[in-house]
Amino acid sequence: MIKFSTVLLLFVLLGGVHLYLYQGLRQVGRKAPRRTKIFLATAWWAWGIFLMIALWTLPYLPTAMYRGPARSIMMTFFFLDLAGKIPMLLFFLIDDLGRVIRWIISKITPQHSSSSGGDPITRKAFLKKAGVLAGGLPFAGFSFGIIHGAYDYRWRRETVLIPGLPSQLDGLTIGQLSDIHTGSFMNKKAVEAGIEKFNQGKPDIVFFTGDLVNNLASEMKGWVPVFAKIKSDLGVYSVLGNHDYGDYSDWDTPAAKARNFEGVLQAHRDMNWELLRNESREIKIGDSKISLIGVENWGARHRFKKYGDLQQAYGNSSEADVRVLLSHDPSHWDAQIRPEFSDIELTLSGHTHGFQMGIENDLFRWSPAQYVYDQWAGLYKKGNQQLYVNRGFGFIGYPGRLGILPELALLTLKKS
Repeated sequence: MIKFSTVLLLFVLLGGVHLYLYQGLRQVGRKAPRRTKIFLATAWWAWGIFLMIALWTLPYLPTAMYRGPARSIMMTFFFLDLAGKIPMLLFFLIDDLGRVIRWIISKITPQHSSSSGGDPITRKAFLKKAGVLAGGLPFAGFSFGIIHGAYDYRWRRETVLIPGLPSQLDGLTIGQLSDIHTGSFMNKKAVEAGIEKFNQGKPDIVFFTGDLVNNLASEMKGWVPVFAKIKSDLGVYSVLGNHDYGDYSDWDTPAAKARNFEGVLQAHRDMNWELLRNESREIKIGDSKISLIGVENWGARHRFKKYGDLQQAYGNSSEADVRVLLSHDPSHWDAQIRPEFSDIELTLSGHTHGFQMGIENDLFRWSPAQYVYDQWAGLYKKGNQQLYVNRGFGFIGYPGRLGILPELALLTLKKS
């Protein structure tokens, strides 16, 4: 539960920013017709009052409602509000700072105070319009990402070259999904279309690399039949991500948290996904063997708990022809996998979401994720080991995708 003092502080801060920007916008639209001014002022304050009421009441709703659709909808509104206001606020503050400096100079050197031909405290037209434009563009861009990007599922196809790959494994296709985050979805038909599209790829085997929910097992209500439709000849295997443990929710008792976690595990069973919890499975294809290793969440950064035990999970994997590891957090690769388990040829991860925003084309790749993770999206290779980082199927926080679209991965193993 969010503290009352925190809600009060946010209420005062956001309300103050709303009032401050309103004063600036009044100057921008001072030449507009009176009816237009009334309409815009009414819309501005209706929006502000709505957000303030939501801020004050949302944390105190029943947990199931707060963590469910209400939270997703309100996160959308708050994100768009901040996306528009923050750039606008920066421009307005810069202009007001300039006005203060000019006013001080005019008092110190009054003989120069009228040289500009007007009142030095008047807001510059350029900064006024630039501020509105700076706020409008992100608002429009992020709105586009919510409306069109959140469910715009795209195939990512990669060929993974493995030295000495047995002929019976040459051409094996792996379908990978990651970071579903069911608690964020607001369009069930779009999600069902994404799963149908994934199945059309007909992968030989399917792997899910964690974060089925945001926090609660109850988020899976109504979604089990949707994701149970995922099929492959060799089965569907999964691991847990950092959000699956319920660590980001407040629990009345440890037993309540344990019951929630058991609900997440049950969802995997109900979907017929074989969940690997620090264990391995031998998958035989003809005379060849793949060792599929699955670890619980293990992140190199201290804020993520280390549930994974790769030594335990590895088991007898050295006897297999190829070793494939499912580990949710890609920081695991450089921190432990490569230094200590150099014979694991391929690791599949997710977690980063590619930050859900950025630029990706044939010539250029950029995302804020690259400042946090060395490996944040796509295929990476060091020596004879490779890592594939999935951009994620769902979303959390920002309820959309801008430039970094939701991913359906299809990896083909080939002998190099």
